[in-house]
Amino acid sequence: MHATKSVIAPSSFTVLLASMFTHEPLNREAREFRLVRFLPSDRGIEHISLELRHGFLDHDEYSALSYVWGDASDTVNITVNGETFPVGKRLHSALEQLDRNGISGWLWIDSICINQRDLEEKSWHTNDMAAVFSGAETVYMWLGLGSKHTDDVMDMVARAGGEAVAAGALGPFNEEVHLSRDMYRKQLNSVASPSEMGSSDVVHSGLSPLTRVMVSLLQEKGLYGQSPNHLTSEGGGGYLLQGIVDILQREYWHRVWIFQEVALAKKGKVMCGEKTVLLDQFQAFFQILWDVPRNGTKSHLDAKQHGFFMPLPGTLWPTIKPFEIRNLRFLQLPVRLSDILVEHGAPPGRPYYSASDPRDIVFGLLGVIDSADKLGLRADYTRSLVDVFSTLTRSMLCISEGRTLDEVVPKETNPDNLPTWVPDWRLIGRYGMPVFPVRYSTFFDASAGAPSAMPCEKFSRPAVLECLGCQVDVITEVMEPPEYFKIDEWCPTWPKNPDDFVSSVYHFVGLGPETGPAEDYVWRCVEWGQLTPSRNAGNKGSCPTRMDEEIRCLMRILLRPGKVDVGGLTEKQIDYVKREVLRYSVVSSSTVSNGTLEDDVARVRQETRDSAACGFRGRTLFKTSKGMLGAGHKIVREGDVVTLLWGVPSPIILRPRGTKDGGFEFQGDAYVDGIMFGEFLDTKPAERLFEIY
Repeated sequence: MHATKSVIAPSSFTVLLASMFTHEPLNREAREFRLVRFLPSDRGIEHISLELRHGFLDHDEYSALSYVWGDASDTVNITVNGETFPVGKRLHSALEQLDRNGISGWLWIDSICINQRDLEEKSWHTNDMAAVFSGAETVYMWLGLGSKHTDDVMDMVARAGGEAVAAGALGPFNEEVHLSRDMYRKQLNSVASPSEMGSSDVVHSGLSPLTRVMVSLLQEKGLYGQSPNHLTSEGGGGYLLQGIVDILQREYWHRVWIFQEVALAKKGKVMCGEKTVLLDQFQAFFQILWDVPRNGTKSHLDAKQHGFFMPLPGTLWPTIKPFEIRNLRFLQLPVRLSDILVEHGAPPGRPYYSASDPRDIVFGLLGVIDSADKLGLRADYTRSLVDVFSTLTRSMLCISEGRTLDEVVPKETNPDNLPTWVPDWRLIGRYGMPVFPVRYSTFFDASAGAPSAMPCEKFSRPAVLECLGCQVDVITEVMEPPEYFKIDEWCPTWPKNPDDFVSSVYHFVGLGPETGPAEDYVWRCVEWGQLTPSRNAGNKGSCPTRMDEEIRCLMRILLRPGKVDVGGLTEKQIDYVKREVLRYSVVSSSTVSNGTLEDDVARVRQETRDSAACGFRGRTLFKTSKGMLGAGHKIVREGDVVTLLWGVPSPIILRPRGTKDGGFEFQGDAYVDGIMFGEFLDTKPAERLFEIY
């Protein structure tokens, strides 16, 4: 279902409906709804003619159509109960295909069965949408028109997907599929080169059924081209890649209303052009296709197979959110709103999720999350965007959603005047979180031992977040943020010059020519604590060791300006360099270096700087009045306040509003060296209430 389906239809569409067809009112208390079915047409084979009748949601047998609306003002006329009825072109193509497939039963189709002129009817239909799709005998999922490439892929999906379902691809990896995940991974990696195995070898290999399906898939004709970007048509190999990318990049998979339509389907049929496959087959096929590079290593793929997978991970399983939700429901695990909406990293060349009406980012998911009632969320189009997004964010932070304020990325611009602590979920859905939280991969708990919790249960001002905490210090100096650039709309930003970034850090802090452990606080701020040795802080937590002193010494050298003295490296440091060269080679699929030690050190030095600069994207360094050094979002400035908020693991930067009402604006999380494990609370700071607007 497209996001505009339960909202106001375009005025031209509404006018056409008013002049050509009249819906009889429904009895909401009796759970009445409308259904349609195909009628033989007397206007030629190209004309669609439907019968519409009233039914009862709790009693009638029916199927449902799931599709993306597209431009609802660009219409084609069909006939409903003998009267002219305009439908969008995408729906018209779906109806034509359903008619060709001989679908004769009753269907629920939103744009026809909901009176688009009746706002009240649309609102209560929106809240019943989960019941409509979970009650359907079959959900037909229309991806759109096909091509030769997508036809070939759909044929492969039907064949390999059926085998994958039988082998247990959709089940949990336990005894029920006769294979633990570790054994599954070992078996997959034991296949040195699937292309060298004949079909009989695969059958008699002793591999588990699921691994055999994967190996057979890797032998599929048409998967491989001369290079990852080489797509050929007939007979040249590699043409299936184009069809796979085409199918997975379609708008259907990121429209929010689609999520529940797929996730709640008892039985589904995926339709692309003239090809149809069962939903379970489709889901199982892409599950195993993603499992090959995820659970295997380069060792089990030859060069051409590895080349095929290189362009795919971003478009495969992890970003098909309807299947992610369907899996959680299948495994009877909780489906949380924050797990669907919070995304880190670069998007897969398309949005993670989208909606024409941004309020549907919330309303369209209420049918599949487990805590809608507890969160106090219900589809209500009289509520403003600010109100809906504020309620969503507060719910995530306060009501068992497992999220904290230090995961929120502050906005650089705010055209809709959202509260500063509320993300623009439209942008998160399109691009993901542009900056990683400082505790994304390292444990911190700066508020460990706080005397009380965040007061979230009662609040009188929905747009104001009230948090108990303490003030740590005031920012007095900010480093000029590093320069970054984007290759295209979808890729993350990249450092313009990692060496300039390292030099900026060096000069901002004022490091001297001699290196030593005393400067580790600088690189901890750059890499968020990962140069911290093992530390036991009693009840205040600990930070795991990433490297011992010899390796930390090497890291200091690699992150400083100047040439590395290779002759002064220890055996342990040389071994570290060799392992890093091997790791970078595997990650980038490049040849392992056969050069000199100087070459290897130079490569590791550059990769280390690149990694540090990339991890620092969206951030800058700052100093405080007490001499603390920290890393915050690049929007921080002099006069901002470093705070600890109870229940929030990382320090939070707030900006005094300077108005008669007082209060603060949210400026994001920060790493502040020396206070990340609750040390500042040992000073017994005064508790205060922060009102964040």
